[in-house]
Amino acid sequence: MFRRCLLGAVLLGAGLCFALGYRLPWRDRHPDWPAFPRTTNPRLVVEKIPDFAARYGRRFPAVLARPWARQDDFADVYRLNLRHVRALGYQVTENHFEPRFSLGLHWTSPNDPGRSEGLPTRVGFYTEGYVYVQLRLGEETACFKLPSFGPEGEMVRFYQYNVPRSCGDTLYLRYWDSDYRVVCR
Repeated sequence: MFRRCLLGAVLLGAGLCFALGYRLPWRDRHPDWPAFPRTTNPRLVVEKIPDFAARYGRRFPAVLARPWARQDDFADVYRLNLRHVRALGYQVTENHFEPRFSLGLHWTSPNDPGRSEGLPTRVGFYTEGYVYVQLRLGEETACFKLPSFGPEGEMVRFYQYNVPRSCGDTLYLRYWDSDYRVVCR
């Protein structure tokens, strides 16, 4: 009887861990793949463009409107073009338990009614790992990986400005707050 109860408690505990977001960790599936902006194909060169809006703003009008537009609107315009960058999969390498729980018991003074205190409620596992990505320009392909905190975490940071047709064209894209060009050498 004791063994059955112990086995039930272990299975219930394991089920609760998985329900809170725990994923089985594995080793890095592709340890030889570099992190972006480096790639596995030396023919595809990724270069950062610090003054992208000044140089290419007339070619891509939404880039000039970006500081005044909502970031979501900008993302929706260019995320539709994300054809040359695609995710190949996600691999969890670590889990971190987050025991942050707030009961909402906080004291505010009557003179400060808009002040919000207290920690957000988040109890569960945060996963860390890599998103494996393939970059394609014409017939050339390259692979790289991105450190990520979830399966969809990093791909939502990519925006593609244009749709190149061949390896001789240049691919312009954005990752986080930086703009890049991809050329085939």
